[in-house]
Amino acid sequence: MGGGSADLGSSDKTYFDNDTSFQPDTYQNRNLYFGIREFAEAAAVNGINLYGGSRAFVNTFFIFSDYMKNAIRHASLMHDPPIFLFGHDSISLGPDGPTHQPIEQLETFRATPGVIVMRPADFLETLYAWQYTINQNNHPVVFALGRQKLPTLLQYKEKVEEGVPKGGYILSEAENNKPEGIIIATGSEVELALRVQRKLTEIKRFIRIVSMPSMELFLSQPYEYQNKVLPLNIRQRMSIEMATTYDWAQFVGLDGIVIGIDHFGESGNGDEFKKVGFYCR
Repeated sequence: MGGGSADLGSSDKTYFDNDTSFQPDTYQNRNLYFGIREFAEAAAVNGINLYGGSRAFVNTFFIFSDYMKNAIRHASLMHDPPIFLFGHDSISLGPDGPTHQPIEQLETFRATPGVIVMRPADFLETLYAWQYTINQNNHPVVFALGRQKLPTLLQYKEKVEEGVPKGGYILSEAENNKPEGIIIATGSEVELALRVQRKLTEIKRFIRIVSMPSMELFLSQPYEYQNKVLPLNIRQRMSIEMATTYDWAQFVGLDGIVIGIDHFGESGNGDEFKKVGFYCR
């Protein structure tokens, strides 16, 4: 396993600290230096994985995945399994502003046939998403990872371990085991959904929280499992994701509410979330 970044390894934490660069006289080293060449690194990692004998990943900020789209599409066409690790996956990246804030990228890759998108909520979901990824060899996998610090889901460890490979799962059941509604969330917004659940429980409104790190994997599950997680008789549903909203109607239905961002972001830190509706009160 080796890989590299388009000159952002220190920001996205994808550098092997105890290693140096892969060179003609140091084939054993795992850090690949690409420079600021996003398309080139994606094309190169396609070739490395096609050759066989090793698995490779590349990395940059999620917004710069636009430069790599053609290579990722070809990876899917070839059933090639490179790993694309994208950091700074939402408006939460901070004061860099709308030029660096990904809005439509999640939808772009979800719409690409054969690509599996993973947007984990914490390190545990990331761990089990990674385990799934390295144990399959037929699809490119896109990881959308946050920049901000997030609380862990350790108290839900067994549910996370079992649920992540299925793409979506019941993370936190309604306190009375009779949910009147469902909130579906991905990535950093899972923590927000759990806070909303706690607030609603205080006023005796009982809801289920579903974490959905991968729509593609969830939709590949048997109908019985999908209906267990999202029962047809529970029509009060909401999705929360800091990205475009077009993917979510299939999960929340005509009666549901989709909270997302269908416009470009703004420059700012955490308080900017309130301007686009991502807070609990």
